[in-house]
Amino acid sequence: MKKKWHLTLTILILLGVVSILIYFYFRKEAIPLKTMEVKRGGLVVTVSATTTSMIKSEQEVILSAQRSGKVTQMKLEEGDEVKKGEIVVEIDREEAKARLMEAEANLHVARARLGQTEAGVSMERIQTESQVQQTKATLDNAYREWERQKVLFQRGVVPKSSLDRAEEAYLVAKAQHERALGNLDLNKVKERDVAAAKAIVQQMEAALRLAQIQLGYSEIVAPFNGVVSKKWVSQGEFVSIGSPIVTLVEPKRLYIKSTIDEVDVKNLKVGQKVKIQLDAYPDKVFPGVLKRISPIVLGAKQETRTFETWTYFEGEMPFIKPGMSADIEVITDHLQNVLSVPSTALIEKGGKKMLYLIKEGRVNLREVEVGLSNWNYTEVRRGLEEGDLIVENADAKGLKEGVRVKTERAS
Repeated sequence: MKKKWHLTLTILILLGVVSILIYFYFRKEAIPLKTMEVKRGGLVVTVSATTTSMIKSEQEVILSAQRSGKVTQMKLEEGDEVKKGEIVVEIDREEAKARLMEAEANLHVARARLGQTEAGVSMERIQTESQVQQTKATLDNAYREWERQKVLFQRGVVPKSSLDRAEEAYLVAKAQHERALGNLDLNKVKERDVAAAKAIVQQMEAALRLAQIQLGYSEIVAPFNGVVSKKWVSQGEFVSIGSPIVTLVEPKRLYIKSTIDEVDVKNLKVGQKVKIQLDAYPDKVFPGVLKRISPIVLGAKQETRTFETWTYFEGEMPFIKPGMSADIEVITDHLQNVLSVPSTALIEKGGKKMLYLIKEGRVNLREVEVGLSNWNYTEVRRGLEEGDLIVENADAKGLKEGVRVKTERAS
């Protein structure tokens, strides 16, 4: 009897606890949430950049030093306008001037030596050629006389001594002529000295041209009309070859450079319309057009591979400058008569897309199949019906499965 009484008391206590829990569960204050009724309608499908885009100029160059030296003149500041051909920076030219004078002097000496060498070789050539002609004439005369003495000796007109003298004179003339011919060959060898002297002159001319170029590098001029967007050095600083001096941009030929995920690139085509938003004009959307898609993928890792795109403003361009930030949406499609929800209403759990559906004042998680999307809205292909009430923002405070909600219709 006593055991039955204890069992009955335990059951009554448990029933009381459960009743209290149920009471407070239903008495729990409802969470205020923004909700919306799902309706059919049109959806503009867009592709967005993976990061904030940047305003760039078609002409943007970093002017660099082409020789070392101290900056002696640097009057421009960031934002200053420059004209094509205007001097942007001057580098100390004293050393370059000295090298130019040295090169001019070396060329003068080389040309003088060339002239002396050419004159000497020319004079020797004239003398040698004259000597060859003279010895040739003497040789011819000696040969004829020797032949004549042979005939006379055979006839017995002259003694053997006359023939011997004629032969000796011939041999002497022959040796002199051969020596003259050897001098002519030697003269041709000396003409190589002229060729070497000419090569030295060419070398000195090249050195002079290089010195002139180096002196010209003392002035860095603007290659086009533009604006100084960045100043890298100040007057008095020492710069080396390749040191950046200023960044110059053309402020009127501007475009927006963006990066698009490789998954979305297949949906892009040159000529597609683009919606542009600028931080400088937060309440405006500017029209643009996609003009270029890079054929080269960026990023070494598979999860970060992107392509660069170039977007240009259509119509009147707002007052912007290179370096400003922008957000773009490339319009890739227009859907009609589809169900769509705010992208903020969707969450992902276990690889599935889900949202919070409201039934009888309580929140229930509902798995859905999504389709195309834009920056703000996503198409829902399965899992919802027109007229369903959903939570607009899935990360609202206190939101979870089964809680009571107090709905606030989104305007």
